[in-house]
Amino acid sequence: MTAEGSLDSRAEAPPAVVAKGTRHRLQTWQNAIVRYFEKRKTRRSLLELTAAQLNDIGLTPEAARAEASKSWFWQ
Repeated sequence: MTAEGSLDSRAEAPPAVVAKGTRHRLQTWQNAIVRYFEKRKTRRSLLELTAAQLNDIGLTPEAARAEASKSWFWQ
């Protein structure tokens, strides 16, 4: 508050608001990390399938290798 009793526009956000935003950002990062590991595990599992199993799900061994080698950063 300023001397006149009005709120200073440069005042920091209340702690509860800052904490809520921080929790949201942390949750977003946590979700991204979990998704990364899920995709990584699934893509690597493709490498363990036989050609017949890959054919059953509509993939070729080459397509499975391409999917398994995708960069986590871009996909």
